[in-house]
Amino acid sequence: MRHFVIGSLMLFSSTLCAAEKSSQTALEPLMVSLPGGEYLMGSNKNPSEQPIHTVSIQPFKLATYPVTIKEFLQFTEATNYEATGTCLHKVKEGKPGELDMRPLAEMVNVIGEYTPITCVSWTEVQAYISWLNQQTGKHYRLPSEAEWEYAARAGSHSRFHFGDDEQKLCDYGNGYDQTVYLFFGRDLKWQETPLACDDGETWANTVGIYKPNKFGLHDMQGNVTQWIADCYHPDYQGAPKTGQPRLGDNCQHFARNGSWLTNPDQLRPHYRPTASEIAAIKHTHPEATRFSDRGFRLALDETSQQMDSNHPPQKVFLADLQEAQKVARERNAVAQKGRQDLLNAYKSLRKTPLITPPMVTIPAGEFLMGSDLANNEKPIHKVSVKPFRISKYEVTVKQFKQFAAATGYMTDNNCWKFVNENGGRFKTGYNMAPGNWLTPEYAPSDFHPVMCVSWDDANAYLAWLSKQTRRKFRLPTEAEWEYAARAGTTTRFFFGDDANQLCEYANTFDKSGMRAFVRDKGYQPKEKTCDDYAEYTSVVGMYKPNAFGLHDVIGNVSEWVEDCDHHNFEGAPTDGSAWLAEECSMRTRRGNSYGVTNDSQVSMRGHGGQTNRSSLGEGFRIAEDIDASSINMEMVEKNNSFEIDLKNAQQAERVKRK
Repeated sequence: MRHFVIGSLMLFSSTLCAAEKSSQTALEPLMVSLPGGEYLMGSNKNPSEQPIHTVSIQPFKLATYPVTIKEFLQFTEATNYEATGTCLHKVKEGKPGELDMRPLAEMVNVIGEYTPITCVSWTEVQAYISWLNQQTGKHYRLPSEAEWEYAARAGSHSRFHFGDDEQKLCDYGNGYDQTVYLFFGRDLKWQETPLACDDGETWANTVGIYKPNKFGLHDMQGNVTQWIADCYHPDYQGAPKTGQPRLGDNCQHFARNGSWLTNPDQLRPHYRPTASEIAAIKHTHPEATRFSDRGFRLALDETSQQMDSNHPPQKVFLADLQEAQKVARERNAVAQKGRQDLLNAYKSLRKTPLITPPMVTIPAGEFLMGSDLANNEKPIHKVSVKPFRISKYEVTVKQFKQFAAATGYMTDNNCWKFVNENGGRFKTGYNMAPGNWLTPEYAPSDFHPVMCVSWDDANAYLAWLSKQTRRKFRLPTEAEWEYAARAGTTTRFFFGDDANQLCEYANTFDKSGMRAFVRDKGYQPKEKTCDDYAEYTSVVGMYKPNAFGLHDVIGNVSEWVEDCDHHNFEGAPTDGSAWLAEECSMRTRRGNSYGVTNDSQVSMRGHGGQTNRSSLGEGFRIAEDIDASSINMEMVEKNNSFEIDLKNAQQAERVKRK
């Protein structure tokens, strides 16, 4: 399954038709009555926020929270609407990219029912409002821009509604903080400076878990940007002096508020986008444009009747929301503690003599790449490969630890892991959970393969190692990987076709693995053909190598390669080079792992999001170009101190398995 975390945020959309449904079943937002008053709208920060001008606001009601997935789902179920099209999301270097929509009911499993609905266009929001008004007999609407800023400021005159201290932002809102930076921003090369604080959340969070402003409104400073009623104008020249929306010809609707993707400046209550920012995202049909961090909240005239919070469906909704808020706060607290534990662990790392990876020279040659065993391994095609070098073993915790100690390189504290059978967000047996490459569960010893490292983490390590050694280390291409793994063979496995021999050559899901998953994760027992007495990952190099002398190429952990993910080999290069693409958020992995997948053929292909970190069995192996600097390296490496220490670790592991 694709583990592209950003893609999992793509929720869906809504329909423009309405169905008859009892008003007794429609969930309504919890509203706050706001007093009328005057305030100074705008600021001197940006031209789009000028001139500062006095605005008079009539009393009105505004929803305590942005509209949630749960609320929007009732509309889509009543109208049988299903999403089509795409949603804009910030991708590499902060540019907008288009991602396919995902069914809303499916995505409830990913981020829950009580996060804000996102990826809804202006048109879809209006359809929801029309439907809700039909069900309730009320006149819900979007707030005007003047009403929105009045409510967000809540009588304040400071930079943020609580004061000027950026360090407190994570108490009051979900912005682009250290967690999001390490999960997305650093590897995708976003230019914005992240918040100095950290709330432990990697994307949009459950509504209402951050402190409210003085009006009692939550999420007016982050989480999601919010559609408003106005058309965009580049500044406030000629703006209404009342709370009425500012409309106009050729209207392009826009949003106020910052989000989990925005920096401190955009979390100010008076921030509004500049004309250039609006132009950068202008589409042919702007009212149909969706954004992965944009939702909305509802307004209501003060004279309208408040919803009945004691009505059974409404009462259940509010009770369930409170429980979801409690769970979210506990989850974030665990994540924050895990991050602090990781920071503390880094303090104990010690710089050690540089580990030079033991490498094997692979001769040039031709081979038939792919197989007929799976659709993504077709078509079989001839590939020519130049000579190169590849590491004898998968990169270990010890090697990555040395890199972290030398550079202070941090990963985030979220890692996919196996859970109970058919459990997890996708009901597939795995889930995102707090953890990192140093977590003992994933790193039993220094000589186990490093896991919970992304494609970007692997490349950061290789860039550092190259600089230290003045060599050209990199990830292997997919063609190089399969050529090296096959080692001249054309059989299902590099040792032949007999699956009964797997435990001699690879750490795969065998009898010991099955026993561990039954005991630890509640799996139903199934018969396995062999037993290597390793329950999860193993010390590297414990199994017989292939003909090139490479260990663990079809087990232990799957391995990142340089290539972008492609569905099959149609159009693949035939010269051994990496198969790249302009949009490359998904990367290819090769080789099976210790986990529940039964396919261990040497041609097996997998994939994962470029920023994805996983303990399901995802690591990497090192490749190197052959040039004058590396010609005689194998002779030097025969007395590699790392291999001497590794042999001792292997011997201890053999004793433990007896």
